[in-house]
Order: sequence, then structure tokens, then C-alpha cells
Amino acid sequence: MTGVSHPFVSHMESCFGEIVRGWRVSDQMLEKTAFKIDVVLCQGGAVEGVTVVSTVGFSHFLPKADGSTKQLRQELFLMMRDGQFDPGMPAIFGQILDRQLIAQKGIMRGEVIHRPGKFFGSGRFVAMYATLPVYYPKEKWLFHDNKLGNILLCSLLPIMGNELAFINRHGHVKFDEVLEYVQFDPFDLNRPSFL
Repeated sequence: MTGVSHPFVSHMESCFGEIVRGWRVSDQMLEKTAFKIDVVLCQGGAVEGVTVVSTVGFSHFLPKADGSTKQLRQELFLMMRDGQFDPGMPAIFGQILDRQLIAQKGIMRGEVIHRPGKFFGSGRFVAMYATLPVYYPKEKWLFHDNKLGNILLCSLLPIMGNELAFINRHGHVKFDEVLEYVQFDPFDLNRPSFL
């Protein structure tokens, strides 16, 4: 694994389930540091029927929050129905991390994350939306590491073109309001659009 402390991995597994597979994110920037970032696949976690892909080690880097001098440590994760893991997901996470490390920026709630091309095999998702990890108890959203300080878990929700257009037109606060009342399965990578 990475240099992330065992207590954090235990905390993560208490939410997401046991790590069953992992991939090293290799990047020239990372080769110059003592720390490495992995992407891991977790199963059997607190949310039944859900598989999670998460970063482990991004929290060793201390990028700034966008438009702020505040720095933040975080790990990113994506939830999906069991059986919907796409083999391209680790590479997609690697591209997202590369972008954030080059820009020296953390990902804030309400931020939309783009990459060249579509997300995942179906090509239905055009971006990811950073949101709170609301499907886990609030006390699990933040982990305090004795060496690193606070590590925030950041949930990524895949979104479609018309959902992205809504955010661009109305902003992330209105989009969050829609997420609170709309009926849809946020874990289903085969879901129809909810707008």
C-alpha cells in the first residue's frame, strides 16, 4: 500500500468494505516524492450492494482549496452497484489526480470534474460532481490522522450532459437541492438521467 497510516485504512474499510484489489497511480510528479497514491476497490461495506473505488494516499499531498489559501487533505471515492466496476476506473482516477496535483488544487464540494472523453464504458457520463459522503454516518466523513491532521472523504457522483447543463445554468447549490428530493439510484451506473 501507500504510506497512509493503518488507522486511516481501517477507517476507510469500516465505511467502504474490505480492499480486494489495488492499483498504483504512476506519475512523473509522484516519482519525485516519498509518497505514492493507490486506487483501491472495496466491497462489503456499510452500504449494502455497493462497491467503492477510492484513492489512498492523495491525503499526503496538501493542495489548496480553489480560490482560497486554505489547504486540505482528502481522499476521493466513487460508489457503484456491485458488478458495475469498469476496468478503466483506476486510470480515470489517475487522470483526475494528475490534474489536481499539477494544479495544486483540492476538490471542493459542488465542483465539476472533467476529463477528455467520456467516463466509463457506456459513455453516458460526461463529468463527476463532488459531493458530501451522505450515505455514511457524518462522524465518518472526516478522519483525524495524528501525523497528517484531518482527512476529508470526498464523494464523486457521475453526471450526464443534461445534469451538467443544469449545474452550469443554475449552480451547484440548486443542483444539491435537486439531489435532496429527486428519486433516483445514485449508485447505478446504468441509471437514466434524473432531470
